[in-house]
Amino acid sequence: MAADPHSTRLLHCPNCDALVKELSPRTRSADRFKRSTISSAVITKLVELGYLQPKARHRADAIEKAIGRLRSNLIRDGIVLRR
Repeated sequence: MAADPHSTRLLHCPNCDALVKELSPRTRSADRFKRSTISSAVITKLVELGYLQPKARHRADAIEKAIGRLRSNLIRDGIVLRR
């Protein structure tokens, strides 16, 4: 069984030569909460505009996709400039 090289305290990954630093248990648990909270008013507006299905309003991945579609449409129409 091969050991995961990213789980060690090496300075460089032997497979991809990327810098590797072991994360503390506290940091690893904080990675699960990277998504920011979205307001219910924004979710309601996404449903009204047709970007989000009402049944999917509690799924984070569906909300992210809906915001992505809205953003790409606004960029395509020239309303929002791309950064």
